[in-house]
Amino acid sequence: MIFLDDIIRIIRPSKEPCRNVSKDLYEKARELIRLLDEEGLNSFLTGSLLYCAADDSSDIDIVIYTHDHEKNYRDVMEKLINRNIFNRLDDNDITKIISKVGEGLDHYSHKMILKRSVHELKYKNTIVSIRFVDCSADVKKILCNKLRVCENYHGVLKIIDDEKGFTTPSIYLAEDMSSKDVYYVYSHRMRFADLRSGDRIFYKGFVEKTCEGFNRINLDIGDVRIIMNI
Repeated sequence: MIFLDDIIRIIRPSKEPCRNVSKDLYEKARELIRLLDEEGLNSFLTGSLLYCAADDSSDIDIVIYTHDHEKNYRDVMEKLINRNIFNRLDDNDITKIISKVGEGLDHYSHKMILKRSVHELKYKNTIVSIRFVDCSADVKKILCNKLRVCENYHGVLKIIDDEKGFTTPSIYLAEDMSSKDVYYVYSHRMRFADLRSGDRIFYKGFVEKTCEGFNRINLDIGDVRIIMNI
């Protein structure tokens, strides 16, 4: 979380990296944007390559806005992996990522999600994080409802619909395995964008009950463990 008072400047995503980085990283970033654009993914750089804080060990951070809701973005990424354009993360890469952002999710769950991930990958030995952003009316309808009350929750949820889970914010439809009540389970963190239907979520936290009758669970607040449906 970043507080508003801590924001000094807003820099919009760009197709051009900062020139004040190594030639190798600069060329990789430009090449990657060009490659993704050729696949029909309107991609932009963000993160340290945008605000000139990158070094040779930096990741390449990319954001893609999902305007075409008929396109299966997950399939596009799987095909790029199958063509060896991208490679899956190895154990060292996974350890590095978890050490930076491990809070709120147990180590084993995070590791298994990253092994499956099509958002965090390797491109020519550089880690790449690709965030697909959905700002559609459907997302706003679910997440921008006025909150009526929060209640404690401790239970096991099974994902029954992962159609909107691939993008950020990730939204899944999940069923409580005991009560059979249905919840919108969501996250603004990319680590939860690679869940699938059939995965089970052990969650201890809160249920958000909205004025329009939606019951939501925010995976970014609470204790989470994932049992993946492999």
